[in-house]
Amino acid sequence: MPMGRSSLLKTKSVRLYLALVAVALAALVGGVSLAVFDHRDPDAEQSAEARLAAARSARSALGRDINAAPEPSPVAEPAPIAAAVPGPVPGFEVGCKDAGSIPAQSADVFDCKVTSKAGFSGPVLLKCVNPPKGLSCEPNPASVTPPPGGSIEFHLSLSNQSVSSGKHSFKVTGTSGALTHSFNFPFNFTTGGGGGGNNSANTVSPTCPMFPNNTVTRGQTITSSCQVVGIPSFTGTINVSCYVAPIGTCTVSPTSVNLSKGVPVPVLFTLTVSPDAPLGFALAGIGATDPLDRFQPGGGGVPVSVVASKDYSSTCQPNAAVPVNGKTQLTCEIRTGNYTGNLEIGFGAMAESGSPAASATPSSVQMGPNSQTTVTLSFDASGVAPGSFQYFFLLKQPGVLFDGTFMPTFHYPTIQVYEPSPPPPPPPPAEEPASGPSGGETPVD
Repeated sequence: MPMGRSSLLKTKSVRLYLALVAVALAALVGGVSLAVFDHRDPDAEQSAEARLAAARSARSALGRDINAAPEPSPVAEPAPIAAAVPGPVPGFEVGCKDAGSIPAQSADVFDCKVTSKAGFSGPVLLKCVNPPKGLSCEPNPASVTPPPGGSIEFHLSLSNQSVSSGKHSFKVTGTSGALTHSFNFPFNFTTGGGGGGNNSANTVSPTCPMFPNNTVTRGQTITSSCQVVGIPSFTGTINVSCYVAPIGTCTVSPTSVNLSKGVPVPVLFTLTVSPDAPLGFALAGIGATDPLDRFQPGGGGVPVSVVASKDYSSTCQPNAAVPVNGKTQLTCEIRTGNYTGNLEIGFGAMAESGSPAASATPSSVQMGPNSQTTVTLSFDASGVAPGSFQYFFLLKQPGVLFDGTFMPTFHYPTIQVYEPSPPPPPPPPAEEPASGPSGGETPVD
């Protein structure tokens, strides 16, 4: 039905009213001053202006201009990224106690140690570098493995036969793979007898050579040709004695000698090791005393290692090849003669890192007379790059210092890691013969 004139006017009035209300609200929020008139309320203009004034007053109290644009929100700065700090590199240190003064033409032993740094744990090979000519120097044992964060001791045996008196030095070096660390070992050789006396304490010097390979066996009797020598200005009779505690008994012959003008006098030293002597390190040697107290007592010591028996041996397979990420094994045979007791096994990689992981099973063996056993060396090349890697295998008695007689029980197996060849490609699939319809009949057009 068509809308009448009166209805149309009412509709337009409602639309105009709604439009004016929308404009008024926009002006109030945006800060624009508008006069809003409600055709049904003659006081609408005054009411709108009052509301706008109240809004301006509130914003002014807050320190903002109602006509000003809204302030942008502050942008938070990104937090700084902490730089990565590299951790300490694993390694080790070598150190020895101060030697001080050492009597010329004598032997002595000094305590040293290898200390782990930043969790290092690996075999460290020890040696003396550039000792003075005439000085015998030997680390005992020749290889040690410190525990992570700890230290392990070794002994440094020195024997001077012809080094002149005065200040000297050499280096004690430890090597583990690519790592090498050295300790400078300074010492001062005095001009005479051992024992470190004063005044005329250096008048007489008794000396003994090292025993063969620096090792004695329980129940063994061994002799050594020693000598006593005085300085050229000294002449007189002195007494000679010996000491071997706590490993056995000893004698010297003669027990007194006449010294004259620096001429050496021979003395025979005999050592008898007790059958139950404690295994490990000990000192043996001779001493000189003067009944007239013209000099302080002196001595010439010989460091020795006491072993139960050296009647054992070992053989190991020399090498093996293994592909990258593969595993392999070698075996070592241990045999004894009349030896009875425990034998320790030292095994590890010569390089500190990058070598295939390795282990020895078992790590020690209990042996009886004329017995034989096998030790398995296992290698895991997972994640290892191709190359050649050397290991060491050591067999020794518990608590015994390393010496030359154990060299036959040292082995250096080598593991070769290689990249396996890719497998050949699979053969092409065989072609299927062509065939006609079932029954083998040829179709006819």
